[in-house]
Amino acid sequence: MTGNPLISRVGWSGSVRGRLVRGMSANVFGQAVTIGVQLVSLPVLIRAWGVEVYGLWLVISAIPVYLALLDAGFGTAAGNHMIARVVKAHPSDAARVYNALNLLVLFVIAGIGGPIVVLALWFPWDAFFELPAFAGRFNIAVAAVTAYGFVSLLMSVLQAGFRANGDYAFGAALSHALRLLESAAMLAVAAVGYGLAAAAITLLAVRIAGTAVIAVTMHKTVPWLAFRPGEASFAELRRLMRPAFAVMLFPAAFAISLQGMTLLIAALISMQAVVVFTAVRTLTRVGLQTVAIVTQAVMPEYAAAQDDHVRLARLLAFNATAAFGLALMLAVGLCAGGVWFIGAWSGGQVDAPLGLVGLMAAVMVVQAAATVPLNLLISVNRHSGCGIVMIAGALVSLAGTALLLPQGGLDAAAAMLLATEIVMLAIFIRQAARSGLLDANDMRRQWRAGMTGWQ
Repeated sequence: MTGNPLISRVGWSGSVRGRLVRGMSANVFGQAVTIGVQLVSLPVLIRAWGVEVYGLWLVISAIPVYLALLDAGFGTAAGNHMIARVVKAHPSDAARVYNALNLLVLFVIAGIGGPIVVLALWFPWDAFFELPAFAGRFNIAVAAVTAYGFVSLLMSVLQAGFRANGDYAFGAALSHALRLLESAAMLAVAAVGYGLAAAAITLLAVRIAGTAVIAVTMHKTVPWLAFRPGEASFAELRRLMRPAFAVMLFPAAFAISLQGMTLLIAALISMQAVVVFTAVRTLTRVGLQTVAIVTQAVMPEYAAAQDDHVRLARLLAFNATAAFGLALMLAVGLCAGGVWFIGAWSGGQVDAPLGLVGLMAAVMVVQAAATVPLNLLISVNRHSGCGIVMIAGALVSLAGTALLLPQGGLDAAAAMLLATEIVMLAIFIRQAARSGLLDANDMRRQWRAGMTGWQ
């Protein structure tokens, strides 16, 4: 691969160990940014705006989360495909997909985003909502946050370019740095006395400027991916529709499971039970995000190694060991101190039973193990069907919980989740094995060898 002059400087020429360490470091930085912003935002914004206006901000700041679905999974699927073409010394194929992805996202921003932003700007929000006086120009705030969400779609294109070049860590670090910068700027604007509209405009302005800087950086770092609309290949993009739309089903499955369980507990037990279950589940989600620091860093390596079975088995052995081992340690810590932590965290208002904490800790371990075969399938665009299976599993889990919850309480809900996740793990392992990606004998050999020989 390094003999090709177009890609002689790509990040794939370095060692796997180095890329993994850099990727995990970037993910640690990202988690620190997320946690830091969440911890600082609440006291700063409540002090600046009050609880009521802060609640409005939470509502409109969720808009970009939903707009991210407009990417339709093409950023993930196209990025995986580009990596596969680059490592096979076909960068021109990757460039055609990149240009098509660029045009698709720009069309979504201009053709869909433009009219929606204009509608948000002129929509009579005050006729439908009772807005506090300090909310200011609420329509401007909604329009600016909506525009921010559409502009953010470009980041999936830029990240696909960095990943294709073997620079996942660099691209991720730049993205996290931009999140930190825009959040700090928004909080500063709010702290000095400005309202929702000014905060939203600040977010949008910093996002536009930061995206432009990252785009220039990406094209200088990856010169063979220069934006040339005339070279776009929509035929290749159409071939990626199935894995792209399959990616979209994953957040739907998570939403069904998380929100559905909350609604069931509220309807069949009590709101107090919802608070207890949510507190415990939040800690397990934090544990899974910690495990993701490792598992997400390995995903570009899967795409690059899909035709090298020895290297793929080594990556899988490392990822399975790291994910399961880290999740197990976190589960032990959760069982040992979770009840105390939840009590202290809630100021003594939430008393979580140890049995529930233990069951949810087991759910976390199984979910962490399941990310290994699932992320492998996603990385090589062979995950079609996994999203439907996850949605079906979530619905079956909710149906079983509805039957067991009145008699079994929260422990029954956790036990039903555990059973569902075990089935999901088995299905993902089977699909990875049937796809020829996971070979138990190869992995055993790597474990016996101590996973040495990283190159």
